[in-house]
Amino acid sequence: MIRRRLAISEIYNDEYIDCLVAGLISFDMQRIMGKRKYLAVGEDSWAVRLKNKLDLHRPELEFLFPHTIHDIDLEKEDFRVTITAIFDNLSKPGLDGLSKRNVKESFPVGASKILHFLIPDLFVIVDSNARRELALYHGFPKYKMNGHLYHQAMKTYQMELFAWKDRYSDNEFKRLIEIDGVWRLYCGERSTPIPRIMDKCTFVGRAYNQRKLRHIQFI
Repeated sequence: MIRRRLAISEIYNDEYIDCLVAGLISFDMQRIMGKRKYLAVGEDSWAVRLKNKLDLHRPELEFLFPHTIHDIDLEKEDFRVTITAIFDNLSKPGLDGLSKRNVKESFPVGASKILHFLIPDLFVIVDSNARRELALYHGFPKYKMNGHLYHQAMKTYQMELFAWKDRYSDNEFKRLIEIDGVWRLYCGERSTPIPRIMDKCTFVGRAYNQRKLRHIQFI
């Protein structure tokens, strides 16, 4: 995904939409994409459904494209409104929703992964591990994620990123980037995007959080 992102200068095209679908399947999202229904063709295909959603927000996505998680001012109203609206549209249930398992089911994890694949240096992935961490350490609701909360999650991750920079005097985040060495195998000539590194740290931290929760329950 990172190599393909580097190869395409525009925010997305038909080829990159196919890459997004493949990336979501590799991240085990096909269970919500309707099992093998995502292989349909024409107007019934999941890729076309996704493209139709993204086309509604293409100008806003192009506006966000140059930004990274460590340079964007998430306090600005235009960023807050834009991020919230895009996330809510990608994640909402309904007949035109991206969840094809159930029309009443929302698609928040998939929405965060789609956004991360589109702009990997900006958007964070908020899956069950991230929601657990956000609930445990920052008071987020554990089983809810909407555009407002996603924007708040981005602010929280940005705050933790700046705390890392201050604690380790890592102004260019080189020490953080070095945590994940697999980019040499998968990312071509660039390092793993910082939001993806944070996602991996959250995944690894899952075991620690589970032990901590068991300890609290025991006490």
